[in-house]
Amino acid sequence: MPLSGAMAIRSVLRLLSRLGLDTALHRDIEVVQSSGLFDTEWYVAEFGLLGRTFVDPIVHYLLRGARRGRNPHPLFDTSFYAERLSPNNRRHHNPLVHYQRFGGREDKDPCLWFDSTWYRAEYDAPPGGEVTPLLDYCTTGRAEGRSPHPLFDRAWYLGRYAGEIGSADPIVDYIYHGARQGRLPHRALAGADRVAADPSSVEAAIRTAAALRDPRPPRDLIRDRFDEEASGAFVAGLRESNPIPTPRPLVSIVMATRDRAEVLPAAISSVLGQSYAEWELLVVDDGSRDGTEGVVRAFSDPRIRYVPGDGGGAASARNLGVAAASGALLAYLDSDNRWLPDFLETMVGYLCANDLDLAYSAMRVDSEDGVRFRGRDFDLSDLVRVNFIDLNTILHRRDLVERFGGFDATLRRLIDWDLIIRYSEGTKVGYAPFLGVLYDDHKRPDRITVRESINAKFVVLNRHLIDWSALRDAAAERKRGLVSIVIPVYGNTGITNDCLEAIFRESEGQDFEVILVNNKSDRGTLANLALWAEARSNVQLVAVWTNLNFALGCNLGFARSRGETVVFLNNDTLVTSGWLEPLRAEIGKDSVGIVQPRLLYPDGTVQSVGAVFAEPDGLSHMLYRGEPGDAAHVTRRRRVQAVHGACLVVSAADFAALDGFDPHFVNGQEDIDFCFRLRTATGKHVVVAPDSTVIHLEGQTRGYNRHNRQNRLLFVERWKDQIVADARSVYAEDGFDVAAFTPDSDEYAKRGIAVHTPTLRRNS
Repeated sequence: MPLSGAMAIRSVLRLLSRLGLDTALHRDIEVVQSSGLFDTEWYVAEFGLLGRTFVDPIVHYLLRGARRGRNPHPLFDTSFYAERLSPNNRRHHNPLVHYQRFGGREDKDPCLWFDSTWYRAEYDAPPGGEVTPLLDYCTTGRAEGRSPHPLFDRAWYLGRYAGEIGSADPIVDYIYHGARQGRLPHRALAGADRVAADPSSVEAAIRTAAALRDPRPPRDLIRDRFDEEASGAFVAGLRESNPIPTPRPLVSIVMATRDRAEVLPAAISSVLGQSYAEWELLVVDDGSRDGTEGVVRAFSDPRIRYVPGDGGGAASARNLGVAAASGALLAYLDSDNRWLPDFLETMVGYLCANDLDLAYSAMRVDSEDGVRFRGRDFDLSDLVRVNFIDLNTILHRRDLVERFGGFDATLRRLIDWDLIIRYSEGTKVGYAPFLGVLYDDHKRPDRITVRESINAKFVVLNRHLIDWSALRDAAAERKRGLVSIVIPVYGNTGITNDCLEAIFRESEGQDFEVILVNNKSDRGTLANLALWAEARSNVQLVAVWTNLNFALGCNLGFARSRGETVVFLNNDTLVTSGWLEPLRAEIGKDSVGIVQPRLLYPDGTVQSVGAVFAEPDGLSHMLYRGEPGDAAHVTRRRRVQAVHGACLVVSAADFAALDGFDPHFVNGQEDIDFCFRLRTATGKHVVVAPDSTVIHLEGQTRGYNRHNRQNRLLFVERWKDQIVADARSVYAEDGFDVAAFTPDSDEYAKRGIAVHTPTLRRNS
């Protein structure tokens, strides 16, 4: 008879004790026994040890099995884990012992099909400690139906192969049997053309998708310390080489200000203290009411000029200053910041010595959080994504203004970032690594960064991440008949998979491509989207370094598309049979510019069949929301002022002509705004095609209502003179009276930005 496990272990330990070799093994045995991860029955059966009496399975694994690559548990791959250890750890630790003592707490993966970091985050598993992610799965997760890996679609696998796997753990079945028998771990692979062409490509696609990471955010390089010794040496070296030509060029300094009389003298004094004397200072007063003019005129230096502004904002004020300037070089200093004495001389010398068009320095930033420093080498691709050059640090040649224009007065914020990007494209730019600027970053209510919305960030990104001019020029060359389906995604892997599965099921025979835009979702979502793209030749993935919201996310996806017709589709939608052809047929017919399908809720009631307006200065509401989806007044083709973006179809040429959705809107109203812009620019119509039906799981997209107020205010301000209050006439045409309109918020109603829901009654 075989010895019991305890008896076998005691026998082995007595022998090793006599040989003086028991200490390390005894420790390892205790670690493995307490781990809960040694599956004795599975190990014995899997490796043919049944009936052998000479050794306990745990001891066998520790002394022989691990070296032969045998696994102590179906989800612990000894070779996989050992390959990821350092050479020193491989020599001194059994893989399972290392995992239990160290690796599990550090979320190291026990096998290819167990993603510990994802598992812990996805299921809020206990933090690192005695309960490793694998043990949590074995004791709790498996029974609760959890998946151990983002690319193992457990529920789908069970549903598809239930008759073949019986009561086995689905992931164990796949690893040891299913993969060899051609079973697929994820719905993205079912029917995928690349998998059909090469079934052996499944594992490679899984590995590639699982390894993909979002692009790294660009470095702003704000740091706690700055090498002031190196900074001083840089300044001294330039001064000694004396690269500034004779006569020395005049630098025009533009200082825009408004109601900053208290701090203005310090900024002006820092200009007066410059070691470089060839300058003029133009102080542009943008409508101050605090005696700013008197403060400026109190300085008797003739190089200082007071320029009255028009109150049009910082961009307008700076443009006035530039227009009044006479220097060959231009610099900018805000009225609450200061330059160090060597700033101008060093910058002029550096620009001239290197024949640059634009140069910038480092700066010290003082704020409530203390003192920090900002400065890094130039990289245009990074600059387009993050603003790491401050306007107060730059010096540039005047001809850049003539070539690229001045500050954009249509922007409420980040006008300096937009300008510096334009001045850096196709020009010579250099970083002067010295400390030249003292920047005051303390919070004050009158600062633009406090007062104005950050939405301008997405507007600037839209201008410079996407070459709209090239897209317009290439519109005629897009593939005829091809429909590009652009889907921005932020989390919600399950509904995204449902959405994609429906597209491929219900669009068979149509020529289409899918562009997935991962709006900086979690890692599991990214891997999921990457697998769809790896498995199918007509799916592309656009991964970005931050959440760019619906408008800009859609625009980036459009920039990667190839079709002459574009569908913008929410990931919380389900297309139905025959959905695509009626939409494609509408575009271009009878001057149709935009088309929407009949959008229904899962219960068959209407989510939207277009947008109508109750008030001339209010917001639209969804026509016939909540009505039966098959009602006669719902199934009419109709022309409307706007449609909703859960499924919006437009020609690529028209979308490019308008620079896409306006990123001023953050996850709301950008769709309605686009309809108004297209109708205004082209005279084309917006229609609802009821022969196409799409189910919308409204409310499943996270963060949708967070910016309601600012989106509504912006829309009404922009379109208040063109909104037509058409709701009553539309309902009357269909045989309804409106008994009352109920605003969604009394506060919003007072401000003219409420959505009014109608109470309808049939005409008698």
